[in-house]
Amino acid sequence: MQPMELRSLRKGAGMTQGELADALGLSHGYIGEMERGEKPIERRTELAVALIVQAQHPPSEKASKPVLLSWITNTLALADLPYEP
Repeated sequence: MQPMELRSLRKGAGMTQGELADALGLSHGYIGEMERGEKPIERRTELAVALIVQAQHPPSEKASKPVLLSWITNTLALADLPYEP
């Protein structure tokens, strides 16, 4: 994940740097440093961000299996992880 992708995902979820920092257990400053490319964005951080962003728009409880699989696939794609059923 590139710094601008992190910023775009955060803003797309309607979150401030502070809100994302709280959700990830990181400092507000560290989020800013990652978004500016001053600190590396670890794979585990990518996955956590993807899950947090997707949690902002989860499928309904009555969602069909294809909708749920699509949601899972999209979440993994945000973190650039392959999905192999």
